[in-house]
Amino acid sequence: MDLFLDKSWVKLNRAREEYRNALVTFLDHAFATSAVENKIACPCGNCANRFYHERELVMKHMIMKGMDIDYQKCIWVFHGEPRVCDGDRFLHNNSTDVTNNACDNDILRMVEDAFEFREPSSSTTPSMNDEEKTFFELIDDAKQPLYPGCEEFSKLSFIVEMYHLKCLYEVSNVGFDAFVKLFKRALPKDSTLPNSFNQIQTIIKKLGLDYKKIDVCPNDCVLFWKEKIVLDKCLVCDELRWKTTDDGSIIKLASGQKVPKKVLRHFPLIPRYPTFSSDARNVRLGLSSDGFNPFGMMSSQYNIWPVVLMAYNLPPWLCMKQSYFMLSLIIPGPKGPSNDIDVFLEPLIDELQLLWEVGVDTFDASKGETFRLYGALLWTINDFPAYDNLSGWKIKGKCACP
Repeated sequence: MDLFLDKSWVKLNRAREEYRNALVTFLDHAFATSAVENKIACPCGNCANRFYHERELVMKHMIMKGMDIDYQKCIWVFHGEPRVCDGDRFLHNNSTDVTNNACDNDILRMVEDAFEFREPSSSTTPSMNDEEKTFFELIDDAKQPLYPGCEEFSKLSFIVEMYHLKCLYEVSNVGFDAFVKLFKRALPKDSTLPNSFNQIQTIIKKLGLDYKKIDVCPNDCVLFWKEKIVLDKCLVCDELRWKTTDDGSIIKLASGQKVPKKVLRHFPLIPRYPTFSSDARNVRLGLSSDGFNPFGMMSSQYNIWPVVLMAYNLPPWLCMKQSYFMLSLIIPGPKGPSNDIDVFLEPLIDELQLLWEVGVDTFDASKGETFRLYGALLWTINDFPAYDNLSGWKIKGKCACP
């Protein structure tokens, strides 16, 4: 295919292999002829050649948003197409036609953020993995109207807004399922709304808005997690992963290996880490946790510990607002985790170490660029009894001192 003589590929369905093959060829040529510091002008409908990105991000934008409509009609001078004669006039306009409303754009951006799109390994015979198939299924849902002729909602936007209301007003699963079935009856028969809450939950989980249950040893030794998931019993207390009761039913337990308790130390002085402190976008975190009885006076036999992170990059009047809290863990149970809380904190500590040592690629919307974001845990916030559990300090007797 001649890249510049036949530009019809930009109008193909962006989920088709033909589009992806042509896009890979386009990027190969553009980066070979027009790259500046391994970046090219992004010709997608939002960037419109105003911002320069690396190859992976350009490809992601082109699949998400397609090529800018005005640029499709012009000579692709930003990407290596030669001017064939003086009569050809470059008509590029930095503005772009917005075909979707703001809600649709937000939904597409949500889908984009939920996936780390990777370029196919081969430009000739790309094969979709499960994640890419899920990605394109969500794109189709985001562009499919709720019912023929509906301009206010797409299938995905309506599902997301319904689920948001369910969480906001604490509607039970049974009650929400009844509402879904009522809406399904009220909408036209050819509506795309799923038939039940379970089907909606399946779509919501594709966006990464789900959670994982991690078992723990009944004696709070370790989490049944990562490499320990294959063990049949706890290596510390020999507690079996499965127990058989008198009636023959099986109770699933957890298993793993004891690890020493790690004490969170105060973050060292900034001059010791000039690379971290040189970028103001690197996030400074605080951690807070404490236990409470969620059932009030109705029951005293239950205890729950939420673990919350706060970002101190925000202004003082925002960093302690509830809308900016990050609920990272919930530790439920008939009793508090006590000194074994480090066992439950293991998944969070693992992510904090990744954020500190490796960092994560993050898009800076204000500058239109991707950068490596790092994070550091500065301190914990808790009452005096929880201080002992979280940090291992002595809180009793004459030597009790923070």
